Amino acid sequence: MDDHSRAKEQFDVFLAECGISRDDCRGASLLELGFGNCLFLNECTKAGMNVTGLEVRPHTFEKARGSFPGLDLLLYDGGKIPLSDNSFDYAVSFQVLEHTVSPGDFLNECLRVLKPGGVMYHKFPNYKSFYEGHYKILWLPFLTKSAGRLYLKMFGKYTPYYESLSLTKPSTIKEFGEKHLGSIELITDGTKEFDRGFTPAQAAKIKNGFLRRIVSFAVNSKLLRNLICAALIKTGMYYPLMIIARKRAKEMAVIM
Repeated sequence: MDDHSRAKEQFDVFLAECGISRDDCRGASLLELGFGNCLFLNECTKAGMNVTGLEVRPHTFEKARGSFPGLDLLLYDGGKIPLSDNSFDYAVSFQVLEHTVSPGDFLNECLRVLKPGGVMYHKFPNYKSFYEGHYKILWLPFLTKSAGRLYLKMFGKYTPYYESLSLTKPSTIKEFGEKHLGSIELITDGTKEFDRGFTPAQAAKIKNGFLRRIVSFAVNSKLLRNLICAALIKTGMYYPLMIIARKRAKEMAVIM
């Protein structure tokens, strides 16, 4: 699958997982944080959405601006989003949260710029799972940052890139949800989507050959598939993590 087809699929999945029809999305405002090749934003534009993109990498930003001169693209420092409160219907990121210095601050900023009733949609790795997508290797679920460094070095995989990663886990979602209990409605943490996607077709997409063979074997037995899927969800070891959350139109009182 080429990048354009992947972006189209990404957009279709975004609509489906958020429960948005193409009619509903027309005219809506969307912010993507870490737009990369900008192809997802381009798909949004083709569907009639009003888009803004933020990027921290100057080279990526300049390349995208040259390829898509009509899009509203901004280079920023990865901290406070340089946009007004209550500005967007959707705030979206793909594999970005793990690259932030503070995932909590990043999510707080996304909530700030969402309109009341707006939805945030984030997908990111689970470092409590058995897979590390950047290095495409098996991962041990309970590794700390320093232990992960030693683990990568043991297999000759370590690069300084690892130091830019925050080890996002289900606790990242839990902490955000608890902090903003009265401000957001958490629609999913990714468990429902993982259950639906734990299929042979998804197993075939796993890039680590050893893990792909194990998962392919598991999902081809209905009983084994259901047992493993339930166990991974129960223990928080599913992959990837997701946050789909709606900003409440009115703050709710929280009784502790």
